[in-house]
Amino acid sequence: MGCCKVICLVAFVILVGLGIAIYLLFPDLHPPVSASVAPSGLQFSQTSLAVTLDVHVNVTNRNRYDIDLVSGNVALSYRGNQISSTNALPTAVFPAKQLSTYVFQFVVNVKPTDPGDPATKALLAVVATCTSSATFTMDLAIAVNVKAGFIPFSIAIPPMDESITEPCVPAT
Repeated sequence: MGCCKVICLVAFVILVGLGIAIYLLFPDLHPPVSASVAPSGLQFSQTSLAVTLDVHVNVTNRNRYDIDLVSGNVALSYRGNQISSTNALPTAVFPAKQLSTYVFQFVVNVKPTDPGDPATKALLAVVATCTSSATFTMDLAIAVNVKAGFIPFSIAIPPMDESITEPCVPAT
């Protein structure tokens, strides 16, 4: 029984030491993040939707190491129906101990054909409510996978305070 206690004590000391070392090296695996979106183009017809969004993600890296953006996902939806998503985000580096702004364009060109497809439902909802003076709101969800030193982790961009609102003018 004495040998078991010694092994447990040694394992406990090692785990506590490892935890302290990770805490000191990487004090912040949840850096403050904010995002904003500026629509820079919108066109749609009865059968297609094209949207260009300029996305700005602000990350405050409080670590002693740079944070490298490895991959990510961006999804655009309207009334709960996903219009489009992509995993192809440009790589970026958030330098240590500073605020960085990561800017990328999200271009969506949708020509849905399947009536059961969420993109088709979203497009039909836009067309049904659209007039020359109306506006509509789309939602954008962003999550990125990053790495600081040897520790990989994910950053979910908090829901944006404002949704994307554009004048609703059908293409002629």
